[in-house]
Amino acid sequence: MEVLLLQNIKKLGSTGDIAKVAVGFARNYLLPNKLVLLANQKNKEVFEKRKDEFEQANAKKKQEASERISKIHNRSIIVVSSAAEDGKLYGAVKKKDISFALEKFGADISPKNIFIDDRIKQLGVYKVLVNLFDDVETTIVVAVARSESEGNKALSEKTDSQPIAKDFVDEAKSTS
Repeated sequence: MEVLLLQNIKKLGSTGDIAKVAVGFARNYLLPNKLVLLANQKNKEVFEKRKDEFEQANAKKKQEASERISKIHNRSIIVVSSAAEDGKLYGAVKKKDISFALEKFGADISPKNIFIDDRIKQLGVYKVLVNLFDDVETTIVVAVARSESEGNKALSEKTDSQPIAKDFVDEAKSTS
C-alpha cells in the first residue's frame, strides 16, 4: 500500500514522501495515528495545499520533544526490583517501570517512546534509548538494583558511563 507521509518517519522517509508499506501497518498504526494519508490524487492535492501547515505542526512537535528530552539527557535512573541471590529478577523491568522512574526528572515519557534492546531480567546497568520524535532521542542509563544505595553503587562503578553516572549520583546525594 502506498502512503503519503505527513511527518518524518524513521526507515520510511520525510514529510511529503510516498512510501510503500504493509497494509496492516498502515491501517493499524500509521493511519489511526495520523502519520500518513493514502497516496491517491485527492490526498496529494490536499497535502500540497496544506504542506506549510504540516511542516509547522511538525516543527512545533519537534520543539516540544526537544524540550522534554532535555530533562532526561545524560541522566541515569535506578529501578528497584526484587531479585534472587544470583541476580535474576523475579519479573522483567518493563518500559512502564522506566517511564515511571523518569517522572522524577519531570519528564512525561510514554512507554512507547522507550526502546530496550533486550528484556531486562538481571540486576545490572543497561543503556536504553528514548526517542520522542523523528531524530529527537537520547540514551539513558538504567541501573536495576535491589535498593537505591545498591543502584548508586552500581552506577558509580560502571566505567563506560561514568560521566552520566556521576551526574546522577551527585544529584541523588544532594536531594537526600
